Amino acid sequence: MNWVWKLYDEERRQYALANDLCLMQMAYGEQEQGQVTQHWGRFPQIAQGDTVIAAIGKPFTIYAIGEVSLPRLPADNHDTVHRTTANHDHLFEDGIVYYEDAPFFYDDLRLANGFGGGHGEGWAQRVDVVQWHHVVPHGVRVVGVAVHVGPNCGIHQQVLFCVDDDFRTQCEHKLRNIAMATIESLVQATNFFRQVVLQGPPGTSKTFAAAKLTAHLCGFTPDAAVVRDHPQYGEFHALKGDTWDLVQFHPAYNYEDFVRGIQVSTEGGGGQGVQPPVIRYDTVHRVFSEMCMRASAPENAQKKFVLVIDEINRANLAAVLGELIYALEYRGQSIRTPYSVNGNGYNLSVPPNLYVIGTMNTADRSIGHIDYAVRRRFAFVPMLPDPEVLTRHYRQYPQVGVSARALFDAVAGLFADNSRLSREFHRDDVQPGHTYFLVDENLDVAEACKQLIYRFVYQVLPLLREYVKDGVLAGSAEQLVVNVENIGYGIVLTQSLPPGEVVEQLRNALCPGL
Repeated sequence: MNWVWKLYDEERRQYALANDLCLMQMAYGEQEQGQVTQHWGRFPQIAQGDTVIAAIGKPFTIYAIGEVSLPRLPADNHDTVHRTTANHDHLFEDGIVYYEDAPFFYDDLRLANGFGGGHGEGWAQRVDVVQWHHVVPHGVRVVGVAVHVGPNCGIHQQVLFCVDDDFRTQCEHKLRNIAMATIESLVQATNFFRQVVLQGPPGTSKTFAAAKLTAHLCGFTPDAAVVRDHPQYGEFHALKGDTWDLVQFHPAYNYEDFVRGIQVSTEGGGGQGVQPPVIRYDTVHRVFSEMCMRASAPENAQKKFVLVIDEINRANLAAVLGELIYALEYRGQSIRTPYSVNGNGYNLSVPPNLYVIGTMNTADRSIGHIDYAVRRRFAFVPMLPDPEVLTRHYRQYPQVGVSARALFDAVAGLFADNSRLSREFHRDDVQPGHTYFLVDENLDVAEACKQLIYRFVYQVLPLLREYVKDGVLAGSAEQLVVNVENIGYGIVLTQSLPPGEVVEQLRNALCPGL
């Protein structure tokens, strides 16, 4: 079975994650509401091998996922444990009394000696976990949990309840991918595979992450790529075209633009004699071949070179890469190209110190398809909507951060389950990301709130309506509603409202008095 265990206070949550356990505590007074009896009756259902998800509620946020293990009783304290259990004594070791008569731990402790520092007697229970996996210290917001609660397993407002396998998979997917999408993990993946694609829906910081990853690989701190007043910013960007470069693919992009091709130029002509210019056709290196040549130079053997390909799936990738499909996999081996440059032969090899980073918008299926042969040459790293980015971004003005989170959650609610989505898409492919809800830094609160609302009305809502038009989002008018907290009504995506009216409604609801 799969269990959600809410750990309400920060101290208890940190303790649980650090010690591979779940600990729940209530005051005896709560027995008047029947909560203690309800949870006590649910504990015997927990068994070794069950999945447990650490979470908090209001708003529902998950932190880690693990597996229930057998009790781990210290070998030298069984007598003490038995005596405590039999006599109902309140003997404490670090505020906890261990019970040995179940495949999980029951704990009984006084609030004064346990967590919280309260008064009087308390009640608590504990389940040990083999190991917490995919721990995200700041947590991940999850919506729609109520529809996944199992039968006869409690309701989602309670501290302990069971959920179905779909919800467990959803939680594991979110935690795993958020943990994966850190710069450190990206560096590890890139060093191993040498060519990676950062993929995700629009607005999930793919290009931003690619820039930071490039800076790290080139020997700079990641912020040197994106923070303009960083002391290394100018130095890093001065190397563009040398140790790193960036190109953006588009539907008209082809092999001759990317690898090698023919360049047409003119020379001479004009003057008193009105001589026609001479047209020249020269074979030249393009960006990828140039990077290969520089990285292959003996003096650069210890340096890393990086090529960033933005919107990699917007071109016909198999046609653009050509024989590089082979060369990318078999680094250092020469392959024959259609062009010889400067009489130096037709062969080209991809050196091991050249790294390729692509970005890919998973919502865009109308431009280019990455076939399986090409896909096998790249590692794909998911970049998903991350509300914790909003928390970090809005520390200067938390009031605007609350509004940004309300708008983010309203949009996320549309994608809470797949009932509104076309079968061709998953929520992780299309849900608009966190960057749509960010504002420029160093604004006053009023300007920040205004910019946030403008971005939502003039960028997010048109995107959602385009999803409806293209069949990505489907359903009745009642289903396709963006329910923004505190606004008083939902924004129906199938109806066209004057943008100014929506702006005014959001400003009054989310930023009153500004």
